Amino acid sequence: MEKLTYRQFLKTDVELSVLGVMRVEEPFEPYFCTPKGARVFGRSGVDGIHFCFVRGFGETVFAVSPMNGREDCVHPVAKSFRDFLRLLLALHDAAAIEQAWQWDAAQLEDFEQKHPSNEEQMAALDRIVSTFHLRPMAEPWKYIHTVQSGFDYGKLRFSEKFYDMAGSFDTQAEPWAVTFEGGFWGVHGTPGKERSIGKTFFWAGDEWLVPAVYVCKEGVVLDIMKRVPVEKLVSFREKWNLSRENDGSDWEEAQRIRAQAENPFHEDIGARLTVNGRTLSQSHGYGLCWDALYPEGNDREAKRVQAHYALDELSGWHVQRLCFPWDGKKERTIRELTFTLWENPFEALGQEFSPEQAGDSIMFHLPGGQRTYTLTALALHTEKIPYFEETLYTTELSYDIAPEVPDGSVTLRDFGEAIAISQGDFSGCSFGVIGGADGPVAFAMGKDTVCSQLRRKKERKVTWTLVFREKRKEDKRVLLLEEKKEEKL
Repeated sequence: MEKLTYRQFLKTDVELSVLGVMRVEEPFEPYFCTPKGARVFGRSGVDGIHFCFVRGFGETVFAVSPMNGREDCVHPVAKSFRDFLRLLLALHDAAAIEQAWQWDAAQLEDFEQKHPSNEEQMAALDRIVSTFHLRPMAEPWKYIHTVQSGFDYGKLRFSEKFYDMAGSFDTQAEPWAVTFEGGFWGVHGTPGKERSIGKTFFWAGDEWLVPAVYVCKEGVVLDIMKRVPVEKLVSFREKWNLSRENDGSDWEEAQRIRAQAENPFHEDIGARLTVNGRTLSQSHGYGLCWDALYPEGNDREAKRVQAHYALDELSGWHVQRLCFPWDGKKERTIRELTFTLWENPFEALGQEFSPEQAGDSIMFHLPGGQRTYTLTALALHTEKIPYFEETLYTTELSYDIAPEVPDGSVTLRDFGEAIAISQGDFSGCSFGVIGGADGPVAFAMGKDTVCSQLRRKKERKVTWTLVFREKRKEDKRVLLLEEKKEEKL
């Protein structure tokens, strides 16, 4: 389809939410950094990120990222909605499109390799291809940076609040308000009514605080934060040689995974909230941190949170704002409020395995476990992959683990160096291949089969690393409010 507008797209049932673009059904309340004249068509559901057209700029698609601050909050990402869809076909996730402005081509490829597509995303991409007959963008990084390098940012216009932010920050200058869609980055809709909670609890040895909840017309917003002792911050940064100049952004993937497992600021949690016996599921959330080691380096949003809740500035704080939409009619009174937290499985790396033939094996334990498992190579062979004018190779390993481990808890991964591939336009969508920014990186994995990084040389000894997905914490149920007397909201 040579000409494809957003209006034409709306006439179809193609869904982009699994690719990081959720439709905006209601009138969109602009953020401080949403350009004047913006027509917002999608949001990511995290950090206030949204995608829009801007009056006076034709079909150009812009990504707006409030968390980036006023200097880097808006970037053009595509010349048209058609090209935006082609970028999604190439990169599989709108997050890659939104963040590409700050990366070079290798970093974009690295992001793609670290975030392989799941079955839902593959199905959505296939649906785009079959409906609109589009091809993936041939060189997505080059395309995005060409669009951005030739753009005159001075032509965009913003609200007065945007320009006022250029001045110094005063935590008392702006009234405190929390909205269902606003995150930490400004009033975005009707502010909710604050209900002070002040609940402290401990979860897996960490101290947590729920200072308040906010009742909005769309749902309930809950602020939750974990105290991080400054000693833990110092220990973590000394171990991994981190500083303000070295933030670990150039680490290899294996090092990044190992460090993240120990990062006291890292939390990947899910939650559900029960209001008067009625269970609400979390729809989205936002996060930030208060860094006690560099207090002046905290952004204005972290300073506002610290000031409003009078958090101990000598401790670090991991802060999350969780949003729970009403499932039906809004509750007018609150009698009981509880919530359940759980930790989503995270990746932890185990020992390395370099099989040379079928029958080679290693023994291992699951993290924190005593039971011994044996992983045995069943088949090991090299696959030849014709790719345009090149010939690429990958090593395919089939294996068995005995006794059987919980489904999805263990796999193998090759952390060898990825190659850069120069490619032309795709003749079709090879969705059996997990794509990188510059081409495919590996065939999709089966339950007991994995493939190595692609390479140009046929022979290569592959070293695999055991990758565990584990939960370190038991689910936690917390009673926040229990009152005999009803209180009107």
